[in-house]
Amino acid sequence: MKKIVKKELQLFLNPMLSLMIMVPFTVMIFGPFGTVLGDKVSAAVMWLFGFNRILAGIVLGAAYPFLTLLGLHWGFTPITLQNLTNYGGDMVEGVCVCAVFAEIGIAIGAYLKGKKHSRIREVAGPAILTAVFAGVTEPILYGIIMNYKRLLAVVAIASGIGGAINGALHVTCDAFVFHNIFSLAMGTYSPFLPYLLGISVALVSGTVMTYFWGITPENKEDFEIETEMETAAEAEKKEETTARKAEGTAGQGETVEICSPLTGEIVPLDEVEDEVFASGVAGLGLAIRPSEGIVHAPCDGEISLVFPSKHAIGMTTKDGVELLIHVGINTVMLEGEGFETLAEEGTQVKAGQPLLRFEPSFIQEKGYLLTSPVLVTNADDFQKTECPVSGQVKAGEFIYRVIK
Repeated sequence: MKKIVKKELQLFLNPMLSLMIMVPFTVMIFGPFGTVLGDKVSAAVMWLFGFNRILAGIVLGAAYPFLTLLGLHWGFTPITLQNLTNYGGDMVEGVCVCAVFAEIGIAIGAYLKGKKHSRIREVAGPAILTAVFAGVTEPILYGIIMNYKRLLAVVAIASGIGGAINGALHVTCDAFVFHNIFSLAMGTYSPFLPYLLGISVALVSGTVMTYFWGITPENKEDFEIETEMETAAEAEKKEETTARKAEGTAGQGETVEICSPLTGEIVPLDEVEDEVFASGVAGLGLAIRPSEGIVHAPCDGEISLVFPSKHAIGMTTKDGVELLIHVGINTVMLEGEGFETLAEEGTQVKAGQPLLRFEPSFIQEKGYLLTSPVLVTNADDFQKTECPVSGQVKAGEFIYRVIK
């Protein structure tokens, strides 16, 4: 969508069009396929439990992390609910809980292996908390295990060992819960001591194997200190040097000055009465609360976009700065009423040239705010956007600069 939708329209068009395409595909293709496949996996697991509990524990425990990666673990939910209703406990989740604690063990092992300030600790620390308190292990699976080949074997082995113990000792989960510290504290599993044995073995196995074997030499850079520890004096000196370099770079960079397209009062961007503009998602700059109903070109450039509703105009300067002048908040709903465009898309304009005429009183009567953002929509392509002015401003006066 980003390749075919204009940048100024991507914010609302891309999500909407993506949903319009993906929801029908999910309902008609992906959903049914996942459901059928999940049901077949569930049926095979139940057959295994009938054949041999230890074997079922090993297979299901080892496979469960990978089923979670594919989203197929939800295929067990109907069986779990049925077992809870008919028998008061579910042997499937009684085994699968070991996979959760094996993954927690892997995250602990990775955290212990990593040095202070290393990348792996930044990933593993929050992932451990998420798994322990919420029972959500996807951050461990995607953030740690999938990135290191040996850990794929570690999670299968640790989960399989714990699953074999729980399967052999007939451990069941007696409520439909996420496997976390709270379900453990509430004694949701029975018999409880065998359950503790199974998850403890899975957790310890995952931790030990990860710490002593799961990390290969080519992975070690993730576990090393990212930056050498410096003394206070060295750090301060480095900061001063960096600041001087930054000032030098800023001074050498070319500056594009943008003038006000409107006469009125300047409003800081974070005070605009619209979250999209105020957050800077749509671009950086400022807004103007206009006192006159005409928009002038803020600089020389080309009209790159004229909205069909006439409430906004896009410009591109010769330096590649992309500007958006948006008259009012939510004025797209007026569908062009109260607006008159004075320049066509694709034309070259000079600074100060009238681009758009609007009726402030009409817009306010319709219940819309006049606050008008003037934004650099590709600010990420430049070093900095500075907005040093405030208060009242006239059309044609300097309002901010873009440093290339």
